[in-house]
Amino acid sequence: MAKQSQHNKIRMKYFVVAVCFGCLVIAIFVKASYISFVEGSVWRKLGAAQIRPNIEVPAQRGNIYSGDEKLMATTEYMYRLYIDFWADGLKADTLKKYVQPL
Repeated sequence: MAKQSQHNKIRMKYFVVAVCFGCLVIAIFVKASYISFVEGSVWRKLGAAQIRPNIEVPAQRGNIYSGDEKLMATTEYMYRLYIDFWADGLKADTLKKYVQPL
């Protein structure tokens, strides 16, 4: 009989804790719904006013030196030149026409 009474007390404590957590979850859901639907337009306007444009900042290029001023890394620019022989702009008469000025 004493064990049954003790189990009922423990169950009652767990029930109270579960009800408290349930009330907390419901309160959070109600507050989130209120903010979303009732105050939503105000918060959306405030958020839109605080958006900053993205500004692209080019990286600075240059050499990297060690503590004793020895060159560790440098920037080398590499250019490639390609010719498209199948392009419409390159024809035999065009080449003959502009070979003299070249």
